[in-house]
Amino acid sequence: MAKIGLVIFDGFTDIDLFLHWDLLNRPVTMFPDMVSREWSVKILGTAPMHLSAAGLETKTHGRVAEARNCDAVIHTSGPLTRNLMKDEGYLETLALDPERQLVGSQCSGALILAASGLLAGRTATTYPTAVGHLRELGAVPVEEPFVLHDADNIATAAGCLAGVDLSRWILDRLINAEAAERCVASASAIGGGLSFSKA
Repeated sequence: MAKIGLVIFDGFTDIDLFLHWDLLNRPVTMFPDMVSREWSVKILGTAPMHLSAAGLETKTHGRVAEARNCDAVIHTSGPLTRNLMKDEGYLETLALDPERQLVGSQCSGALILAASGLLAGRTATTYPTAVGHLRELGAVPVEEPFVLHDADNIATAAGCLAGVDLSRWILDRLINAEAAERCVASASAIGGGLSFSKA
């Protein structure tokens, strides 16, 4: 039904991966009749393993080149995005294309989208320390947690917990709005989506 790629690299921000990994995998157990066995979420990188910012060794399921075959891609953040945004080989291999896939970024991952030419003249959000770079790459930075260009299949989220909105958007587009809301609600705080009465 859908293939989702989460792109990481050495020094990636832990929650930028694991928040999306959790939320985007929930349909498999919550809606087994709605999603087929082809629903997959893969961690992609430039190596078999990447070390997170907090020191967690994280195995990848494939290389960044596989992102071009995904229905949705989220690029995570971390200090190395400032180097990757200048790496033409990396950008060409990644080959993000909103004409055929949903493309999202978390925090400074927006720099990769911008360097790929996807945010030229478009509003976008990013981590505060990356705003200058984002502007230099032709985007229009706005101080918002989530900026969506739904018709163009592009979204940027900033502030780790804003990733909830990014995952919700992908679930909405790949399944439906109700499934997206239920997945998010299942991870929400008691009183904010979960309740004893619904157990």
